[in-house]
Amino acid sequence: MEDAYFYLRNIVYYETGSLVSTRKELISKLTELPVARSLVRELLETPESYEQTKSKIAENPDEYLFNLEKFFRMACV
Repeated sequence: MEDAYFYLRNIVYYETGSLVSTRKELISKLTELPVARSLVRELLETPESYEQTKSKIAENPDEYLFNLEKFFRMACV
């Protein structure tokens, strides 16, 4: 799930030209992009709660991957 964090950081860099170094900065920059805040929140909460939700994610990883793809389509227009 660390990959998701780096993926989101790279999207912020691609869109804004600035690298973020903290989760707080990442959330701030992501909410400035034209993306639903609930989607941003879900994408960031999943890696943080991975230990509790890893079995659910392992059963259906497509759901999270589709959300990442949806985010990318919305953010990088």
